[in-house]
Amino acid sequence: MNKPSMYEKVTYADVANMNKPSMYEKATYADVPDGVKWFFEKIKQTRRGIYLHGAVGSGKTHIAWAMAQQWIDNGERPPLFWNVSELIRSIKRDFGRHAYDRDHEEEYIMEHHGLLFLDDLGAENATDFVRDTLYLIINRRYEGKLPVIITSNLDLGELSDSVGDRIASRIAGMCDMVELEGGDRRLP
Repeated sequence: MNKPSMYEKVTYADVANMNKPSMYEKATYADVPDGVKWFFEKIKQTRRGIYLHGAVGSGKTHIAWAMAQQWIDNGERPPLFWNVSELIRSIKRDFGRHAYDRDHEEEYIMEHHGLLFLDDLGAENATDFVRDTLYLIINRRYEGKLPVIITSNLDLGELSDSVGDRIASRIAGMCDMVELEGGDRRLP
C-alpha cells in the first residue's frame, strides 16, 4: 500500500502488521497516561469508547496508536484506524463509483465489531455530506454498542458547533471524555 503521508487511510491489515506511519513506530502503552489507561482497560467490559481531546500536538494520535498496539497485544481483533479527513475523502472520491465496494466498506467501518479509531475529528470542513457521513458511522456504532476511540482538538461543545448536536450527543453517550493537557510537543 502506498502511503503518501502519515495520515493516509490505515487498514485492518496495516494495524495487524504494524505498518503504522513511521513517526508512531515507537508508540508504546507506556506512553499512555494512567488516566487514559484506566478508561482503555475498561472498554471490553463497558463497551464505552474514549473521546480524547486536547491542543494541537498534545500527543493524541501517538497515544491512539499506542492503544491500538496494546489492543492487538492483548489478543483482540485488530482495530480499524482512520484519520477522519482521509476517511471522508475516500468515501467522497468513490461516491458514485464502485457503489457495491463503497457501500461494503462503509458498512464494514460502521459495523466492524472490533475497536474503531477515528483520528482528528473536527479537522475536516463540516459540509452536509461530512455531517451525514459522520452521523451514519457514529450512530451505527452507538446503536450497536460498538466501541470507538476518537481524537480531536475540539472539546465537546466546540465539536457540537462544528459537526452538530446529534453527533456530539451520541459521542457523549458512548465515550468517556478525556482531556490531554499540555502544549504542542512538535515545537522545539
